[in-house]
This record gives sequence, structure tokens and C-alpha cells, in this order.
Amino acid sequence: MQELRVLTDAFPDDATVRERLAMGLFNTIKHAKNGYDLALWDALLEELKDLADGFPDDATVRECLVSGLANSIQYVGDVDDPGRRDALLKKLRDLHDRYPNDKIFRTIAERASELL
Repeated sequence: MQELRVLTDAFPDDATVRERLAMGLFNTIKHAKNGYDLALWDALLEELKDLADGFPDDATVRECLVSGLANSIQYVGDVDDPGRRDALLKKLRDLHDRYPNDKIFRTIAERASELL
């Protein structure tokens, strides 16, 4: 991950490097839940959010953030943390308000409906 961070800093206009960092952060977030490391989880989500904020037109980076938030919402439900869940839902709703046509939101809605 550190190498991707360095490359992203060195080549901020390179979408491929940036998107690989976003995917790496997302994958690390998914694996962090196995150890119930909430501090690591939060730090990775924040880094992913900062990356998405820095490149608001990069749909792949945004998709990684949205997926990370959605997975986090499910995860915090498993550990029974309604305050954290509600904060994550707000972030997800805010992103949806800003980018309502992103395909990832339809995918999340379909996944959620399957759980009901």
C-alpha cells in the first residue's frame, strides 16, 4: 500500500495509479473487519474519502469509497454500533445526493433488497 501512496503522490494525474490505490484501500478495508480493528477501518475509510474528495470526477475511486461505506455499514451492524452505522449511512446518502446516477448505488440497492 505504501508504494501505491507514494506513486499516487508522485503522479497525481495518473488515473490508473490512483484507482489501484483506491482498490487497495477498499480491499484492505474488507480484510480489516476480520480483526475487528475499528481504528484501522476508520483510518482506511478516511484515506479513501480524502482520495475521492481530491478527485471528484474519478468514478472508480468514488465506487471504491461507496463500496467501502456500504460494507462498513453492514459490518458495524454486526458489532451492534448504531451510532457508527448512522454516521456511515449519512456519508453514503451525501454521496448519493452528489452523484445520484452512479451505477454503484443501484448495485447496493439490489444487494440490500436481497437481504430483506
